[in-house]
Amino acid sequence: MLCSDNSVLSPMAEGYFRHYKQGDAEVYGTGITLKKIDPLAVKIMQEDKIDISHLDHHKLSDLRHIDFDYILTFDADSEAESHHLPSKSVKYHFYFDKLLMMDNAESTDEIFRNLRNQIKKAIRSFIKEHFTNIQES
Repeated sequence: MLCSDNSVLSPMAEGYFRHYKQGDAEVYGTGITLKKIDPLAVKIMQEDKIDISHLDHHKLSDLRHIDFDYILTFDADSEAESHHLPSKSVKYHFYFDKLLMMDNAESTDEIFRNLRNQIKKAIRSFIKEHFTNIQES
């Protein structure tokens, strides 16, 4: 799971991936730069009973030697960076970063809930397409 700063998008995706695969896959989340996980992302994910507050922050440079099966990116910057990672990896690109920049009447909580729900749907679809089992909930 790769996004620009590993503070919102990839932690949410990693949380759902770990939830649905429950130990059946080795998952790493990272960012091009690293920031603390956004407290609002933690709060919104807890509404779905998923705790992302404890997720490890891996340096991207520490992961470059791993020959991943899949690399999932969540914004344009991370898609560009993914081309420098192991070439055997199958790369999937999702674009959720623009949702974070929405400037409308919705509250920030609602923007994050919308983002969470779209990431949840994307991760469930990805797992159903590429893995044999998925935890329901």
